Amino acid sequence: MSKVRILIFVVAMANALPAIASGETDQTDAPKKELTPLARFALIEGLCILNAALAVPSPEIYGILLTVFSPLGAENANPATAAVGMGGAASLGLYNAIELRKSRYSGKDVFVRNLVAWNLLLGGLYLTERLTGRSSEDGPIAIALSPDGFAVSAFYRF
Repeated sequence: MSKVRILIFVVAMANALPAIASGETDQTDAPKKELTPLARFALIEGLCILNAALAVPSPEIYGILLTVFSPLGAENANPATAAVGMGGAASLGLYNAIELRKSRYSGKDVFVRNLVAWNLLLGGLYLTERLTGRSSEDGPIAIALSPDGFAVSAFYRF
């Protein structure tokens, strides 16, 4: 199997993993075992390191694949988190495909830049989820589509 096919498979699985791991595809009523915060952190950092390492051999191919498969990670998210996730992943993919393919970046530079970018993206997703909540009524900030783009409202209940 060629390196490109392996890279396509791994990028697709890495982007689909959040939807699979969320448990929404599991139809059984068995009790679910929660991960400890340390285990969750280790899993997330491991996925960041994996994605950063995948970009090293060919940032251009990785970037194209990440851009194409970016909608897969937003399948079960609320609209605000989906917009941030898809936009962030597509932007990171384009950054890899356009900028990091240049010869002035070593493999180490590509890895470090991708690792930082993935951590920033996941931090942005965490903040978006915390601020907007799981639905439009859960969090202190609501984001909705309007005819002119996005409508953002902030509120505080006394």
